[in-house]
Amino acid sequence: MTHVDSPIRRLASLPAEIAGFGPGRFSEAQLLEAKLTLVDTMACHYITRADRPELWAVVSEFPETASGARIWWSDRAVDASNATFTNALLAHASDFDSVHYATGGHPGVIILPALDALRHSAGIEVDRVLQAYLLGLECMAHLADAVGQQLKDAGHHLTSTLGAPATAAACAWAVRGRTETIRSAMALACSAAGGSQHAFGGTGKAFQVASAARIGYDAARFASKGCVPSSKDWCLPLTDPIPDTPVEVREFWFPAAIDLVPTHFKQSPVCAYFDEPVGLLLDAFGPAPQLPPFDRVEWEIPTYIFEAHKYEAPSTLEEARFSLTLVAALILEHGTDWDARFQAIATAPDSFAGAVSRIRLVDNGRMVTDLGETAPSVLRLFNGGSILSERQMTFGITGEPKLRPGLPMRKLRQCNALGLPSEATDRLLADLSLSNLAGAECA
Repeated sequence: MTHVDSPIRRLASLPAEIAGFGPGRFSEAQLLEAKLTLVDTMACHYITRADRPELWAVVSEFPETASGARIWWSDRAVDASNATFTNALLAHASDFDSVHYATGGHPGVIILPALDALRHSAGIEVDRVLQAYLLGLECMAHLADAVGQQLKDAGHHLTSTLGAPATAAACAWAVRGRTETIRSAMALACSAAGGSQHAFGGTGKAFQVASAARIGYDAARFASKGCVPSSKDWCLPLTDPIPDTPVEVREFWFPAAIDLVPTHFKQSPVCAYFDEPVGLLLDAFGPAPQLPPFDRVEWEIPTYIFEAHKYEAPSTLEEARFSLTLVAALILEHGTDWDARFQAIATAPDSFAGAVSRIRLVDNGRMVTDLGETAPSVLRLFNGGSILSERQMTFGITGEPKLRPGLPMRKLRQCNALGLPSEATDRLLADLSLSNLAGAECA
């Protein structure tokens, strides 16, 4: 059920709604999705350790402690706040981790590291971690409904800006905090967190997420000890920058955001909005394109894809993750082998300049904001002034969205190929009762 309300009034009731939520209301399908998100997030963490050794070198300097939380896939235990930061940083630095479009960002990578640290520091069970994650995701989705688009339009990074209070709420609920504790935790997190889209295409994006995850964890810890912020209106740092205009909002958990839109497990370590263009290009031109000689490409794409494209001529791997011109150029030349060549931009960016310069993206002014909406797209290949080929494509989620368990499993197998012992991944799957999915293929 939905109704129209002001952002401030809508958000004011969130802490009480979270506090009143009992563990018996989670379905098996919802818990499965939470488990798969944890697998995916932890797999991305190890992949980044292999790709970005300089990050691992920095976080390895955190002092070890006997009573702390573990850095994933290691024997090192550090202070739980440091563990939250470390696990979130490494899981997000490759931008391979899952997204949930109802939240406007990556709830798994910001909420789960904090909850896992809480599992060690407060002794909560894995089942409670998964339940708290689902509530954190729902909380983040409501924040996105109320203020997300306006904050995004103003340049805020939603994963860190909205994820910090959602993480604080999830952690406070996990330790059975009451309404006042949850409200205080969210207020503390809102007052300290933030993030800018200017960081996209660099390590700053992951640093913002890791810092916000730490803020969420610490806010819940301080709130549980009785620390109360000065203002009762916990959401003012989010609502002050925007006009208090009515918005359409969904009642808490009726239906749950995770039932409306499934978690999107990414196929490639690039901006999540590019997963759909990658699939459409491969469908249109095949795994090994045999194209006539062309000198330029014009691709009309929806606004939300066009705005996700940040770099015309990327010079680093981080910038390349936000360059649709590079992705399109590689697919048109190499088909399904494009991502193997994608990594080479880290060492030879100039070698891609010619191919990328032939791709021109055009904003066709269309948006896709809800399930069932679609937006047309046209890609044209030119040689001189002549059109050699014109392909029609359609963006949008047109049918029943499907969770793809094979993608997190594929990432786990990638971790094994990078040197992670199979015993470690087998143990994770067993702890989550997912051993039956060990051989799952991508759906």
